[in-house]
Amino acid sequence: MSNGGPVVVMGSSIFQQWFNVQDLLPYKATINLAVGGTTTLDWVDWIAPQVLPLKPSIVLFYAGSNDINRPYPVADILSRTHQMLNQIHEAIPDCKVHYFSVIRAPQKQPVWDQVDQINETMQQNAAKQDWLTFVDLNPIFYDDQGSCLEHLFVDDQLHLTAEAYNLMVEYVPQHLAVLNTQDRP
Repeated sequence: MSNGGPVVVMGSSIFQQWFNVQDLLPYKATINLAVGGTTTLDWVDWIAPQVLPLKPSIVLFYAGSNDINRPYPVADILSRTHQMLNQIHEAIPDCKVHYFSVIRAPQKQPVWDQVDQINETMQQNAAKQDWLTFVDLNPIFYDDQGSCLEHLFVDDQLHLTAEAYNLMVEYVPQHLAVLNTQDRP
């Protein structure tokens, strides 16, 4: 049963720039707290003062990309991510948390092995929790032959175009289907 709280969007620039994120669940208030350049180290400190007071019913979280660029060890990224997600769950047990995969952006090609390790571990961990969902964004950015759809990235080959965000709004709800039925007014 939903607590009726808002959808809270948190993470780095990929989510900060998601101009139409409120279209995912238009019948719920959406608060975008994402901040460009942030890492899991930042969010560990921000969960309690920034997120928990809002008492969200749904959290959408994108993290790990900037950590890889620092470069922080994958084990540390995963440890901090699990710490944050568990902190949300312990404080608000009926909150549904959705961790979004680190995108295999062209800019990240030299570290795709780390991206894949984070994504695979998060997917495995989410499968063990009824309150946590792993949302793999990467199918949006690749064609059926596995080639990157580079036109969905801006010139830095990391950040996303408006078309990419529109595709995300079309793609993501199928992963939120349970929420769409449980949380509708």
